[in-house]
Amino acid sequence: MGNRMKDLLETTVLKDIATTEEEKDRLIQTLNEKPSRRPFHFRYLLASVAVLVLSVVFISSHLTNDTQGGIVDYHTKPEINFMEEVPEGMIKYHHLSDNMDRGNHDYYDTLVFIEPFKREAEISRGDIVLYEGEDSRQTLARVVGLGGETIKISNGQIYIDGKKLDTFYGKAHRLGLSREEYFVTMDQVEGMEYNKEGMENLFSYDLNEINLSDNEYFLVSDDWMRGRMITIQEDEIIGKVIGARKK
Repeated sequence: MGNRMKDLLETTVLKDIATTEEEKDRLIQTLNEKPSRRPFHFRYLLASVAVLVLSVVFISSHLTNDTQGGIVDYHTKPEINFMEEVPEGMIKYHHLSDNMDRGNHDYYDTLVFIEPFKREAEISRGDIVLYEGEDSRQTLARVVGLGGETIKISNGQIYIDGKKLDTFYGKAHRLGLSREEYFVTMDQVEGMEYNKEGMENLFSYDLNEINLSDNEYFLVSDDWMRGRMITIQEDEIIGKVIGARKK
């Protein structure tokens, strides 16, 4: 019954969840334990399945973040949230920089909708914010480092408190392409001439550790060649991007 139960679990609740063979065997052993003499109710079965799924999710999350030593952002997606109607109270900002370009001129020459920042509001890693820098210019960038964290970049890879930032914005990109994707794409274009040495330097960029204070954020543009990396104070944030007008 153990192997049949394992096969069933792997094609259902464990299908999209990473866990070890040891954890699977432990779960099966628990399910095979002799039941008590108390009356059976179907709702008990549902509750047991729910607990099982949550337990495996917790185990998978624990292994992903601690065993492998990385920080994963499952929430933030690279796609733009295009909006036809703008909620009341949003700031309309016309972005004229290609610093957030991921291959489709993302946000460039586009009307972007900004939720005004309130001091009690939470800014999360991966958010795109509108901020005003020391030169009084307003622009967009993505939040990478949060207050109190230590930021380091080694060979084009961002690390947070010594842990790899394992997400699409966690390493050097050009036009939405990683190092390998970029050079393969460029070299396949017949007659294409580009500064290969300069791009190698971009993709292998290093930054010494930066220790953020409690009210600081570290921002990075999605296109490392066209944008900036900057540490800003919380009061320099104007608002958070919630979407953009489709061109």
